[in-house]
Amino acid sequence: CVEARFLSYDMEGREVCVYFVPLSETSTEVIEVFDAETENPLDMQVAGWQAIIDNYALYCTSSK
Repeated sequence: CVEARFLSYDMEGREVCVYFVPLSETSTEVIEVFDAETENPLDMQVAGWQAIIDNYALYCTSSK
């Protein structure tokens, strides 16, 4: 099994990069870098991406 430490993808000409930085055996920092689009304010875009990461963290830590 190979752990993903970096993902990147293209979203309609905008690049998104996601870095997974191990902090300990049970903790990982997720850093997301994206090319902003021009239709919405940057703070709204940042909040949207943060909501995605927050929901992912909730999914990862919830009992299944």
